[in-house]
Amino acid sequence: MSLENIPLEKIMENDLQTLIKNKVQEGKCIEYKENRPAIKDEEKKKFLIQITSFANAAGGDIIYGIREENHIPKEVLGFEISNVDEEKLRLANIIRDGVEPHIWGFNIHIISLSSGKSIIIIRIPRSFYPPHMVLFGERRFYSRGPAGVYPLDVGDLRTLFGIADATAKSIRNFRIDRLMRIKNGETPIPMLKGPTYVLHMIPFDAFSLGSNYDLSAFDEIRANALPNICWTTSNGRINFNGFVSYHGYVGTGPTSKPACSYTQLFRNGIVESAYVQYNPTKEGNVEKNIDPAYEKHIIQGIKKFLIIQTQIGISPPIAILLAILGVKGRSISRGNSEGNFLDAIPFEQDDVVLSEIVIENLDDDISKKMRPIFDIVLNAAGLKGGN
Repeated sequence: MSLENIPLEKIMENDLQTLIKNKVQEGKCIEYKENRPAIKDEEKKKFLIQITSFANAAGGDIIYGIREENHIPKEVLGFEISNVDEEKLRLANIIRDGVEPHIWGFNIHIISLSSGKSIIIIRIPRSFYPPHMVLFGERRFYSRGPAGVYPLDVGDLRTLFGIADATAKSIRNFRIDRLMRIKNGETPIPMLKGPTYVLHMIPFDAFSLGSNYDLSAFDEIRANALPNICWTTSNGRINFNGFVSYHGYVGTGPTSKPACSYTQLFRNGIVESAYVQYNPTKEGNVEKNIDPAYEKHIIQGIKKFLIIQTQIGISPPIAILLAILGVKGRSISRGNSEGNFLDAIPFEQDDVVLSEIVIENLDDDISKKMRPIFDIVLNAAGLKGGN
């Protein structure tokens, strides 16, 4: 038994004792260190080599504060840490400043022992944008196998660069396919016609072999199980791709009414959420122009869906992609007190398809992350960004 199937924040002292009892040997995905990490400058290089070797391989846990002999854990020792938050920040800064490109999604967990001392566990995910290079003292790449750390050669590097390219290509191709289907009306639920906001949240491991999550809980909960961008909803069901929730769709056949929004949770953890700018007081139920309040809805939606993805076991990094379809000739409403439009000009293109941002940690500031994307939408409408 290793720790990989236990959420990092739930690992306790008794789990460490179980490693010793079961003689869980060091290997590709776990390593023991007796001393506190990277105290002196000369220790930082070794620390970063260990971190990058995990990221460039299969990921895993480094446990600081356990004595080992011949790669077998023998004793939980721990060490004194006066300020846990400062220690986490110190180690995180070393990793962020000493590695290129940044490693997304690593986590640091500090366990307080009954002795009063502490253990540090750093969990490093398998990177989907390798290889990562050590910058401190040298510029080299490392990986690891069952026998431990080794430097990468040219062939290894070509393989890892190929993994990064494949991840980016899979995300891009999935998004293109889905946007084309939405424009062609191939949505999980029939939708109103009009400007359509489409949000994709794609975990980097979504296209890995075996990436298939249990979505049965959403079918059991049903009511408000999977929110839409703008509304909560009690309408939801299991479908071929996973689980879909929707707002506004009623019945089947000629008397059915199309939805104004839906959210599709795919079995590989991808969220696709779309909504039409709906206003029942308007002719055709669709607003003529783009309401800047969409920014607030998108930010709220991302926060909701991050919670959902976390509940089914997904961890960052997660790519966030926004598109607004069918906007040619429409303007962004920037009205004064009389409701007149100011300096906005009609969109020249029909579809505004925006670049991705990446959520590296669950506590990322979503508003700040999305601001450059929203500014591009404003620029496309002839407006100055930076709001």
